[in-house]
Amino acid sequence: MLGKRLCTHEEVFNTFKDMPLEFEPGEGWNYCYFGYYLLGVIIERVTGKSYIEFIKENIFEPLDMNDSGIDEYIEILPNKASGYYVNDNKLICCEIDTMSTFSAGAIYSTVEDMLLWDQALYTEKLVSKETIDEIFTPCKEDYGYGWVIDKNLNRKRARHSGGGSWGNGFNHQIQRYIDDEVTILVLSNYGFSNSFNINETIAKIVFNENYSMPLKPEAFKLDLNIYDSYTGLYEEMGAKVEVKRDGEKLYFVQEFAKQGAKWIMPIYPISENTFHHIWIDQKYTIEKDNNGDLTFDGVKKIC
Repeated sequence: MLGKRLCTHEEVFNTFKDMPLEFEPGEGWNYCYFGYYLLGVIIERVTGKSYIEFIKENIFEPLDMNDSGIDEYIEILPNKASGYYVNDNKLICCEIDTMSTFSAGAIYSTVEDMLLWDQALYTEKLVSKETIDEIFTPCKEDYGYGWVIDKNLNRKRARHSGGGSWGNGFNHQIQRYIDDEVTILVLSNYGFSNSFNINETIAKIVFNENYSMPLKPEAFKLDLNIYDSYTGLYEEMGAKVEVKRDGEKLYFVQEFAKQGAKWIMPIYPISENTFHHIWIDQKYTIEKDNNGDLTFDGVKKIC
């Protein structure tokens, strides 16, 4: 987006309207920010109301979700959480433009309010049972209408992440075990939280399955000459990572082109080709693909 200035619909459309199709309609699936933005504009055209008015009148107010709304950064919200990220050994407060996100995000809420919304999905307060069943039926590649539909612990699960890319300081995960009427929601204002793993560990506890608490692995004594063979630039499909070393300090740099930011991730070896983030429970693997090229968590080395 264009900094902290509300983009018009026309400006947003101009960024994607001339892009070529990735596949013919109905033949494939890919999560798309612009698709959800377009849905918000359709709501406004069909109802004659602003997207914010429509959401308030049809979701927030009927469910008494009094601590939820559309985040407009010009409005002061009491107790609003800021998003944070780690840059090397510093905790950084992230700057994001929520208003231009429009219907592709920008909703603020609380765990309590989201529970009200979750419980309403077991009723017909918002939409009919037929619509709910359709929403939670996989369409393409285990994806329904705004939900990944799969199984975990031999139980039907609908799930989704939230918060956007790492660079905006938020990382969320909601998982609904529909047949059990159990919902686990992890909201984090630390953008590099492993909210998915946290959510799945809680599920194991809830359903009396074996689980392990996160532990910081022991460091592996790695020959730095081997690490030097890994250093360089990795880039593929918009992802850009640079693996670097400064003396005995090992790290990689994650670049976010849209935010114009670079984040330094300090790491240490736990095997010859696997590394662990110093701050959080996150692993990264460097390996060779089928062509013999090095990859960093699936991103190919180019130089």
